[in-house]
Amino acid sequence: MKLFLMRHGEAEVQSISDETRRLTVQGEDKVRDTLASLPGEFWPEIICASPYVRAQQTARLAAEMRDNARVDTWNELVPEGEIEFVSERLLDVAHSVVLLVTHQPLITRLVRYITAEDVAMYPGSIIAIDVEQRHGSLMQNLRRSGLIRWIKHTN
Repeated sequence: MKLFLMRHGEAEVQSISDETRRLTVQGEDKVRDTLASLPGEFWPEIICASPYVRAQQTARLAAEMRDNARVDTWNELVPEGEIEFVSERLLDVAHSVVLLVTHQPLITRLVRYITAEDVAMYPGSIIAIDVEQRHGSLMQNLRRSGLIRWIKHTN
C-alpha cells in the first residue's frame, strides 16, 4: 500500500471551536502549491480526512488537484485519535493508494508507529510511505512496516 499522510494547511488561530477553524487564505495557497509540486506517483484512489473543517478543506483541495478523488470523513483522524482505530479503518480500505488528512499530534504518532522515524510535520506537510503487506492484522502489521519515500513541507 502507498500511504500518504498530510497535515492540514495553516488555519485560523481563533474560531467558535477547534473543530470549526478554517484554513487561512495563505494556508489554502500553500496547500495548493505543495500539492502541485508533488511527484507523479501521488495519485490517491481515496482521500480520508478528519471531520474538522480545516482537514476537510485540505482534503477537498487535494481531491481537486488529483482528478476529484473520493473524500471520506473518518472520525478516527481527529487530533487525539487512536492509532489502533485508524489501523482498523485502513484494514477496510480496498485501495492501494490512500491519503489521510489529519492533525497533530496524531500524524506524528502515526508516522512514528509506521516507520519508527521521528519526522516533523508542519501545517501542509505531506509524507509518502510504502507500507509492506504482511499477513495478520493490520494493526500489528503497520508497526514499523513502512519506508518513507519522500516528505514535502510547505514553503
